[in-house]
Amino acid sequence: ELGILYARSGNNNSLETTLCIAYNPKYQKLPKPSSVKSHPLADYSSSNGCDDIYTKTIESHVVFVQRGYCTFAQKARFVQRYNGTALISIHYENETSLVMPGGTEDDYDNITIILATILWKDFQTLEASFDVYVSMYAPDDAKVDPNMACIYLIAMFCVGVGSFWSGIVRHDIKKYRCNSDKSNNVEEDEAVDLSPISLLILVILLCGMLVSLYFFYDYLVYAVIGFFTLAGSVGLYFCCQLIWNKILKCHAFISVEKIPGCSGAIEIRSILLYLLCAAINELFSSFAFIYAWILQNILGTAICINMLKTIRLPNLKVCTLLLVLLFFYDIFFVFITPLFTKTGKSIMVDVTTGGNSVTGERLPMVFKFPRLLSSVYSICTEQPYSLLGFGDVLVPGLLISYNHGFDIEIGSKRLYYISSLIAYAVGLGITYLALTFMETGQPTLLYLVPCLLITTFTLACHRKEFRLLWSGIKVCIL
Repeated sequence: ELGILYARSGNNNSLETTLCIAYNPKYQKLPKPSSVKSHPLADYSSSNGCDDIYTKTIESHVVFVQRGYCTFAQKARFVQRYNGTALISIHYENETSLVMPGGTEDDYDNITIILATILWKDFQTLEASFDVYVSMYAPDDAKVDPNMACIYLIAMFCVGVGSFWSGIVRHDIKKYRCNSDKSNNVEEDEAVDLSPISLLILVILLCGMLVSLYFFYDYLVYAVIGFFTLAGSVGLYFCCQLIWNKILKCHAFISVEKIPGCSGAIEIRSILLYLLCAAINELFSSFAFIYAWILQNILGTAICINMLKTIRLPNLKVCTLLLVLLFFYDIFFVFITPLFTKTGKSIMVDVTTGGNSVTGERLPMVFKFPRLLSSVYSICTEQPYSLLGFGDVLVPGLLISYNHGFDIEIGSKRLYYISSLIAYAVGLGITYLALTFMETGQPTLLYLVPCLLITTFTLACHRKEFRLLWSGIKVCIL
């Protein structure tokens, strides 16, 4: 939870500044601007506040101490004993992100003062002045921002286009194999019929990767950025290939036989396209400019569409098992992990937002869009963003892709594709409503998975095609 600290000087220094703080409302909520009160600052920044060091009176004061060496609650108990108003812990000098003070249920029940944290560089603006008075408040802020609609449209575009393309590719591959097979029997396509054990191992690996990012974020984030740039260039290449080939109709080739391990020739226009895609990725990875989020969304869209086109599951049974496993995975890492973390924040939200990062790097595996409405919280970050992870597009998209391929095979006029796409739109809308009213990060799959599975199962049972949809079509129906 972010709040605002307003500081002014009572002497000739004429200090007046507004700073950002992170607080935990489970201890004490910050007042609204209409009921805010000013309190004198007590500077104990030379100490960590883990012992009874308050020789001077701190009654009705806002106490500043160093972070670390003991829990936030332990520091707060000494301040509360002497009737202090609030305790603010100062982050280490090299930290760039605010951490919310954590605690236990017993701490929340027994500590009634405000607990917050402030960045080291922000505290330096206060330390140089004397006779400083501070007030803290949680400003009224718009719960709904138009940027949510923008991310909503990006997600719908990725799922719609990616699953539509996937269904066509699945049908084309199967048609080719059917025409080449005299027995007229064919496997679904090159998709692998993953066993329940394989899916369980996949989810366990995802859990391990997320936990590793939580503990070793500043090291692994660069590996994720490298993967993103590579996948972005490949995805952008395949998404633009059809249009590019229509623009450049030159069919000139260049031989690669002299390159060790290579044979044949490559079209020059294909080389030019990949160099262009690689240049766009290099622009994103090399320059952290204010509009980098636009390139990130473009590359993310290309990655999601290309992955949905490439990865295809063989039947509804595998789709259901995968979605159910990731349903519980999402819930656990958003709602359950705050009970175990020191900061009280979920591992999922912490990793997605880079909460523990010292370098300030952020994971690029999300769609992001800046807030369009002005916010007083703009002092807390250069540009507040709304985020949606790629997984919230890819995981439901795999089921929608399968449904579209099934539509084409049985000639159902894309009933499964359209209905599941509508279900995805409804589920994502419910997610945004939950985000708005609960005011905390939501596990998107909690809402998307039931909407998609209930819709697919209901339609399949109504059309008496559930068994065929569940097991997948193993013979040619073209």
